[in-house]
Amino acid sequence: MARRSILRAMQFDLAKISEEIHFQGLNQVVLSQRTKISVSWINKVLRGEGVPSARVVKALAEAVGLDIRKLAKSEEPLEQPKRRRSA
Repeated sequence: MARRSILRAMQFDLAKISEEIHFQGLNQVVLSQRTKISVSWINKVLRGEGVPSARVVKALAEAVGLDIRKLAKSEEPLEQPKRRRSA
């Protein structure tokens, strides 16, 4: 469970995935077949219009032969948790 939350808190360099997709001559239909992720969601993620989960990033990275750990830009949480006020 801790590993899942660590991956969720990381920011990923999706440009590297996009570059590898183009380098390999792949299209979004092939990626969809390899990852079981819809073409429309892949399209949004690659255009920067959607925020993918770590699972989606991992699936896309593996589909093009990249290691998700090498795509990590930061281990900083995307949002700081809100603190509760004590009564």
